[in-house]
Amino acid sequence: MDIRQLAILDVIVQLKSFKKAAEQCFVSTSTLTRQIAAMEREVGFPIFERSAFGVTLTDKGEAFYRQTQAIPQI
Repeated sequence: MDIRQLAILDVIVQLKSFKKAAEQCFVSTSTLTRQIAAMEREVGFPIFERSAFGVTLTDKGEAFYRQTQAIPQI
């Protein structure tokens, strides 16, 4: 997973919306959805789930996100 994917992950978590994240990242929602699917294939589990409150992290996604936040930023 590269730094751009981690940045997209962070934007989605903050905004709780694929649509808003796509707009902020200047990509289409379908492109963002494909990027999320690729990330999920790479890590081997679902990262996000849709809920009444927008997009939320799965339990494994939450643990993964916490690990990514511990990576020092350049």
